[in-house]
Amino acid sequence: ALDALERIYAVTNRPRDLASILRRKRSKAEGEARRDLTFRLGQLYAGPLSDDERAIESFREVLEGEPGHAESIAALETYLGRPKHRLEVAKFLEPHFLAANNFPKLAWVLQVIVEGTASGPERLELLRRLVRVHDEALGDQESAFAAVTEAVSEYPEEEPLWDDLDRLAGVVGRRAAQAKRLEEVYGSKRLTNDAQLRLARRLAVLCDEGLGERKRAEPYHMFILQQDADDAVSFAAVDALLKAEERYEELSKVLRARAYRTTQSPVRVDMLQQLAFVLEDMLEKPAEATATYREIRDAQPENELAIKSLERLLEAGGKWEELCELLEQTLGIAQFESEFDRRLRIAQLREQRLEQQTAALDDYRQLLVQNAEDGRLV
Repeated sequence: ALDALERIYAVTNRPRDLASILRRKRSKAEGEARRDLTFRLGQLYAGPLSDDERAIESFREVLEGEPGHAESIAALETYLGRPKHRLEVAKFLEPHFLAANNFPKLAWVLQVIVEGTASGPERLELLRRLVRVHDEALGDQESAFAAVTEAVSEYPEEEPLWDDLDRLAGVVGRRAAQAKRLEEVYGSKRLTNDAQLRLARRLAVLCDEGLGERKRAEPYHMFILQQDADDAVSFAAVDALLKAEERYEELSKVLRARAYRTTQSPVRVDMLQQLAFVLEDMLEKPAEATATYREIRDAQPENELAIKSLERLLEAGGKWEELCELLEQTLGIAQFESEFDRRLRIAQLREQRLEQQTAALDDYRQLLVQNAEDGRLV
């Protein structure tokens, strides 16, 4: 009787009555027969009865009993385009596509799940899986790059994602896009100071070497030097750029800052020596250059360059008393001039520049005792 009613309701287009008959038959059926009836019910709910919830429930029941049931999978796929049910259906289909190694559709449902999942650890893991599916299973590095770019934006503190972004950008030739996304992260100030420093290093290398844009790398090198004055790579990059652009005022600030921040005494002296040169020769600031050479002598009293440069600057500036004092301080220290010649210069300064004839006469007498035959003493 039920079979007859089923035929009549099917022919006369009475889907609601037909569904009632199918449910009655299903209640007594088992195994494959039950699954066939359930699938037919799903088709009725999905079609003329317009009951999406029951349709999805029916197709899911079929797949739970027969995971590879292609017709039910195809029927459920239609709901992936419907906002109300797409997340629920995608989550259900995901393990079926994974088990079948159907990676194109696995990527599809993962994207749907990502879009429907709030920010947090679960969404992060979904994005990572999506990247792997595109990259490793599908060999679609462009899509993998797009996914990891999104992940970096949402989870900037996840530094392994930076590595994935770098690798994929190299594969697909998207260094400019990589730099843009990392610069957005850098500018967001969402990282700890240590992480910000690591990102600055990465961006400096990317702009310098990956893009060949030294100017673009400058702020990252500057930040690195603020945090780590002993970073020789960033200093060399900034030094070369500022010199090439003849930005000597800025270079003097960089040199001074590094000199004061470094933990290494030789580096401090080297920075001060370079600074003194810039101040004297490039910026024509002899007073500041003199002060800087004095700083060098504070750190290294016997520094030959500082002593010679101070002598030259003091003499050029007519600062005879300071020059005489310097010569006296460096007696026995300056290796580039004998002590006798140095004392002679002191005596000459006192006689010719400082009008200290008495003191100069005493100096000459002492020098005659040492070398009476020196014609300069006559």
